[in-house]
Amino acid sequence: MSGFCDGLIGTTKLEYKTNLTEAIGILQEALPKTIISLIGMTNLDFMFRTLYILNKQPIPCVVDDFEMLAQRRIEEHSEAVIEIVSESQRKSREDQVVIAQYIFDDHWAPLTKSDGSFNADFYAEDNLHLSNYGNSLVAKQLWNHLVSPDYRKITNNEMMADENPALVCSETSCPYIRTPSNSVNCH
Repeated sequence: MSGFCDGLIGTTKLEYKTNLTEAIGILQEALPKTIISLIGMTNLDFMFRTLYILNKQPIPCVVDDFEMLAQRRIEEHSEAVIEIVSESQRKSREDQVVIAQYIFDDHWAPLTKSDGSFNADFYAEDNLHLSNYGNSLVAKQLWNHLVSPDYRKITNNEMMADENPALVCSETSCPYIRTPSNSVNCH
């Protein structure tokens, strides 16, 4: 966020895509039989609302249209991830794949507890990062995405806040991490 606070607009979509593509290339070159799973960034509305609701703090710096510029940049980075995954599927090797997990895309408000109060335990002390508890809930959602077909890879606030420790198990007909190519014949 400091780039925005200094009046800069952050990493452009092209820079982000170029850097991420280069990093993926390095991993694929060094690691055979690899599934690279990309996780998008947290929605800034989610973070800013958290700051305001839990601490009554305004946006962390004063820049015209900060929130709009920051959110637009995150959306551009999400578009870059979609493009990278699509491009990698067209030229992927059989033993490697790049997939995206859209864990944060549907988060627009801070998480709440079952009684409707906001769940401050999800966040670290600065309310801009996740606590250990928050990371464990995100890890659970990541696992559930990894073993679920594309049409079930949705994470909203209610699903993220679910403290049920149960993890989704792979279906017996497809007992592996789901990718577009290996899910074709799954039910």
